[in-house]
Amino acid sequence: MCMEDIEIGRESLSAQWDYTTTAGSLQVVAADDKRIAISFAPPNGGAISLGLTKAITSGFGFQLVLGGAPVQMSIQEYGDLVKRAWFVAGSAAGITASVFTTSLQR
Repeated sequence: MCMEDIEIGRESLSAQWDYTTTAGSLQVVAADDKRIAISFAPPNGGAISLGLTKAITSGFGFQLVLGGAPVQMSIQEYGDLVKRAWFVAGSAAGITASVFTTSLQR
């Protein structure tokens, strides 16, 4: 995949995943070499921490809070970070939120 694929409007697929936090960390999206954008919606309550490792704990990484802004990343701005697997940790178990991704068709 290259920037030209995006510039010429190569067809893409979008998806949404909803998740609920557990007592520990949780992988919410797998790595995807074709991913060009990812957006993490704010949770329904509490706070969620986003990170690239399973060792993410509450209070570290990118922070999502009720009523806050989403964390949005595109490959143009964040490069390889968009393609990586992402993990979350909640300030408590039972917090729900969504992840939205866009990937080029294979």
